[in-house]
Amino acid sequence: MAPKLLASLLLLVASPALAQSLKATMTWEYPRAWVPPVIGFLLTSVDARGTSQQLQVPLSLPGACEGLPEATEETFCTTVPCPAPGSTVVYWVQATVSDTVYSPPSDPLTCWYPPGMLTCRCQKADEAAQVELPPVTTPPPPLPQRTAEGLNLLPIGEVPTLPSIPAIPSSGGA
Repeated sequence: MAPKLLASLLLLVASPALAQSLKATMTWEYPRAWVPPVIGFLLTSVDARGTSQQLQVPLSLPGACEGLPEATEETFCTTVPCPAPGSTVVYWVQATVSDTVYSPPSDPLTCWYPPGMLTCRCQKADEAAQVELPPVTTPPPPLPQRTAEGLNLLPIGEVPTLPSIPAIPSSGGA
């Protein structure tokens, strides 16, 4: 039996202003009485660049995820770092039966984390296409400076007169 990853329960755990320090809680359902007994879970994530990460999650005691919405006795959870804003990540979880035997993977959960986010909330990936990004504009280059105004120049005193250049004799020495 594959675990059931709960798409609606990728939740904010901490909410400082910097998204890099945010954490998300992943929750999933799996029957605790399943035979063979489960010894843990393998949580896998793959981002849009193809970078994958795997996290071994130990079993949690019944009720450990109790404070989370929709949690039951069969709910398992773990905390993961929040992905970078603007990224799309696919998650799935597998029950670990032994050191080398895993259940089939859960249904994948695809999350989009919008740019400029201040919370770590999984949004459906199809919502990424619906967000209108502002047009990219390039301001015109500044005009060249024509006066010394605003340059904060220090006075150097009187500008000396340049010596005059003597005229070249017309005979040229010939």
